[in-house]
Amino acid sequence: MNIRKVGVYFSGLAVVFIACSLLAFLPRLWNPGSPDIWNPSVLSDYVEQLRSYLYGIGTGESFLYYSGVKERDFSEDIGSYFSLSFLYGAGAGLAALLLAVVLGPWLVYKRKGWVAETMQFLGFIPDFLLIMLLQTGAVFLYHATGSQAIKVAALADGDPPVLLPMISFGLIPAVHLVRNLYERTSMELEREYILTARSKGVPTPWIYILHIYRNVLPYLKADLSKTAALITGNLFIIEYLYNLPGITRLILFHGGPKAKEPFAFPLLFNSFLTLLLLYALLYLCLRILTALLEWGVAHD
Repeated sequence: MNIRKVGVYFSGLAVVFIACSLLAFLPRLWNPGSPDIWNPSVLSDYVEQLRSYLYGIGTGESFLYYSGVKERDFSEDIGSYFSLSFLYGAGAGLAALLLAVVLGPWLVYKRKGWVAETMQFLGFIPDFLLIMLLQTGAVFLYHATGSQAIKVAALADGDPPVLLPMISFGLIPAVHLVRNLYERTSMELEREYILTARSKGVPTPWIYILHIYRNVLPYLKADLSKTAALITGNLFIIEYLYNLPGITRLILFHGGPKAKEPFAFPLLFNSFLTLLLLYALLYLCLRILTALLEWGVAHD
């Protein structure tokens, strides 16, 4: 790794750090009596908050926040919030990836274009509307059968729902990946080497296994960062509407006004950095699965 790459790497980290700090500072502008955004005091206030945060890392004050009037430690609480968000996100992402690998080329093989078009239509449904439709369907199912097997939201003391949040997390990434592989597979079938394999009498299923998959997986790998970003961005809507105790609960419910400070800059800053860590781990999980799939279809 040369000096230029190291410089680009650290520059990227610095940009991410500043972006997270600016996001954490935004609620300061929404408080009553806060100065106008163009007021010079806003910049000095931001610099002071950032300086206090950096200084508080050594003393531990940057990891304290208030839940009501009770002081809590972010480093002690974040584990449970992070694990829930990661399990839902990773589970949905890996399921969407496997579904795309199987369903995308299969739709081309079976000439099921209408299924691909239907999935594309589902991809245009907004997240909040999809969640409401799923929850409404679960309520109708309960009234029709009396079964409470499908939960619509997490209660204060109960276990969180699993099925509906997983569908909500995974549907949009799955639609995106399936559509991408469907288009790439259709293009790949027109290549000369595919026509040559067919002329030699190679069965169509083996053409898919030996040639199609290994050549469309690189396109899938190029979309993994977008898939991880979709899942991470949907956390705010899905965790809120399903009342899931994930990372966004710290931001939405504990990141507002506190007992001793006008807003929780350290809590918001730490939460946004944690979201970036979650994104990186989701992306890593997807890359590992894709690497395994590539290894499985590598036949030279």
